[in-house]
Amino acid sequence: MNLSRFIRGIGLVTILSLIYIHLQIQIYDLAYQGKDKEHEMIELSENNANTTYDILKLKSSQYLGGRLLHKDAKLCFLDHKKVIRLVTADAVEEGTPVPSNSQRSTNPLITFLAPKAEAWANTIQKHNIFKKLRRAP
Repeated sequence: MNLSRFIRGIGLVTILSLIYIHLQIQIYDLAYQGKDKEHEMIELSENNANTTYDILKLKSSQYLGGRLLHKDAKLCFLDHKKVIRLVTADAVEEGTPVPSNSQRSTNPLITFLAPKAEAWANTIQKHNIFKKLRRAP
């Protein structure tokens, strides 16, 4: 009877030892899987940062302007000589001087399309003069 109890006890201890070893192996396996996932997350984060930088570089005005200039040689950036300044009603009301005819660049297309712009500016200037005269007394 003692021998059967001893064998049962040894069997129970062996089974419990095997269960414990199996649990320890699972713990180590999960730890290695966690390390692998951590390295994968770091790689993906770096890849995401590089991709974001590439997207921002492709959306930049310098890149887009360069592509447009290389794609079609007829295009060029404007310099200060080619900029046309328009006088609006707000600018005239604030007291901004209207350029005289000698200062204006004469472009026949603009004068053909907007012949009333000068008349409108003159009307606003006269209107401002009348307002100033009314305020004077």
